[in-house]
Amino acid sequence: MLGGSFNPPHDGHLHISRAARRILKLDEVWWLISPGNPLKPNPPPPVIQRLAWCEDIACHDHFIRPTNLESRQGTRYTVDTVRALKYSYPDTDFVWICGSDIAHEFQHWKDWRKLFRTLPFICFARKDPVRGNVIRMMPPARQKVLGRPEAVDLSVPIWYWVMTGPRHGASSTALRR
Repeated sequence: MLGGSFNPPHDGHLHISRAARRILKLDEVWWLISPGNPLKPNPPPPVIQRLAWCEDIACHDHFIRPTNLESRQGTRYTVDTVRALKYSYPDTDFVWICGSDIAHEFQHWKDWRKLFRTLPFICFARKDPVRGNVIRMMPPARQKVLGRPEAVDLSVPIWYWVMTGPRHGASSTALRR
């Protein structure tokens, strides 16, 4: 799962979705389009508009599934969405995919410690340096660096850093500007 506002979606989303699929040998990558990020002050365009944008940009990658699942479920926080998904899909092994830009805000997510115990994370380095308290929050033994397809341990808690390979500098914030 790659969650976010997708306001707007961009090539960086495609880049980390493709890389996560290759590295972890994922069957699909679900783009969870958030109805609204509680940590951001300005509301994004309507979910249905952002879903259409995501479908347009991901249309050639048949393994990417843009979804407005959070709106349909009525969940607002990632921890609640993940709990609902694990209940609805008990035989599915979920992984959270993200960019390193969330490292500085992750400790503000609702029940972030529970998320660490619920599903594995794979975090892709962006052009900017990795900063944030998340590095200190996870035990060093449960933080690993990935660089190529390899056997991975997805037992939680685990936070994988992808620090090698091409980094994508696209940013929704920059695109909105």
